[in-house]
Amino acid sequence: MSSSCSGLSRVLVAVATALVSASSPCPQAWGPPGVQYGQPGRSVKLCCPGVTAGDPVSWFRDGEPKLLQGPDSGLGHELVLAQADSTDEGTYICQTLDGALGGTVTLQLGYPPARPVVSCQAADYENFSCTWSPSQISG
Repeated sequence: MSSSCSGLSRVLVAVATALVSASSPCPQAWGPPGVQYGQPGRSVKLCCPGVTAGDPVSWFRDGEPKLLQGPDSGLGHELVLAQADSTDEGTYICQTLDGALGGTVTLQLGYPPARPVVSCQAADYENFSCTWSPSQISG
């Protein structure tokens, strides 16, 4: 599988945007609005999109009337899911303490793509070609 340099630049942009820092207070907004990505087996922090950082909210999942409790209960405007797995995927709803809708976040789990293998050859300074293929290392 190979492509030209224009395809390579799209892959590199996709790889760069997939690398989300786990140390940031809330995930950076990339991808479709209202969707957040995480990795299976890792801690995932959801942020209520319609409230100020630190404001307390209540969290619900997939429209169920049951408030999330215990280790998955929200602190401030965040909800931390420890060791997320496929059963944690879905839509989360946050409400302010006065009952107003803060927003919704859809959690999707998966693994970021591995670095592609890139190879370039140049006949001279003006003529070159590059190809890429998926990494040989599986994640």
